[in-house]
Amino acid sequence: MKSAGIDVKVGFLENECKFLNRRFLTFHEKNRPYVILKWAETSDGFIDDERKPGLSRPAWIAGELARPLVHKWRSEEQAILVGTNTALLDNPMLNVRDWSGKNPIRMVIDRTLRLPKNLNLFDKSQQP
Repeated sequence: MKSAGIDVKVGFLENECKFLNRRFLTFHEKNRPYVILKWAETSDGFIDDERKPGLSRPAWIAGELARPLVHKWRSEEQAILVGTNTALLDNPMLNVRDWSGKNPIRMVIDRTLRLPKNLNLFDKSQQP
């Protein structure tokens, strides 16, 4: 383009462009997926009380104003992953409700295959 007489600027908004394309760049430059870690925590460092499956509801740590942001983040990612205990205790839907957008693929780590098939994670309501 320079040889054709076109004024070319290099590095213009470079950091902003890298941020905008961070998922793509992480995959192609680092050969791994872009990963976001998210959790809610009390001011004294607790994540959740000890609960028994089906006997109590999770305590909402984040307020009502945070929910749309969390659902916005979900709509921007390809997948969402939880562990066995979260699946058993919370039976999360892991879909986008308080924001408009595409639902992520739901994933769960269950090393011993002990999760019951009636959990929301397995209801096939979010087919790709």
